[in-house]
Amino acid sequence: MHPSPLTTESIKEYVLFNSEYFVIICRQCKYALTPGERIKKHFRNLHQTISLQTRNEIIAYCETLTLLSPTDVISPGPEHGPVEGLELVSNGQKCIYSNCIGYFSASKSTMEIHCRTHGWKKNDPIMWKKCAVQTFFQGVHRKFFEVDVERQQRLNLDILLNDVLKEASRRDEEYSLTLNHVMDSHIVTKSPWDL
Repeated sequence: MHPSPLTTESIKEYVLFNSEYFVIICRQCKYALTPGERIKKHFRNLHQTISLQTRNEIIAYCETLTLLSPTDVISPGPEHGPVEGLELVSNGQKCIYSNCIGYFSASKSTMEIHCRTHGWKKNDPIMWKKCAVQTFFQGVHRKFFEVDVERQQRLNLDILLNDVLKEASRRDEEYSLTLNHVMDSHIVTKSPWDL
C-alpha cells in the first residue's frame, strides 16, 4: 500500500509559488529556485532529510507551474514591500553615487568593492546608505533589490485595523438587531371566571 500523495497545502510547507513574479521559493532556504533540473538538484542535494516521495511530489508540483528563468524575473521596486518567503537583509547597502542606478548589496564590504569602480578609496566619505534588501536567487543570478519594510508594516497595520473595524461594525449591527428584536411574549390573561 502506497502512502497517499501530498496535498498542495502540504507541499506549500516546503515551497511557496509567487504568482506575481512567477518564481518558486524554497521556504527553508528562503530564496527562489531556478526552474527545471535545478529544482530537482536543489531538493536532492540540499534536502535529503525530506522523504524521497515528498521531494518527488514537490518536484512534480513545481513542474506544473509556469516559472520564469532568473534573467526574466523583474526585481520589484521598494514600494512593493518585502516579497514573502525571501530572506530579508535589514542591514543591506545601496550605492548613492550620482551615476550609479540600482546597485544594492547585503554587506558593507561588498559595497566597498563596488564603490571602488567609482573611484572611491578607503578614507573617502561613504557613497552608500543603509537599507533593507532581498534577492530572489543565489549564485550567479543573485541581484539584490531595495525593500521598504516600514511601508509594508504600515500596510499590514492598515489591513489589521480595517479588519478590526469591520468586526466591530458587524458586532454593533448584531447587537442592534438583538435590541430591536421583539421577543415573543407568553402573556397569560385570566378572567374573573377562570378562578
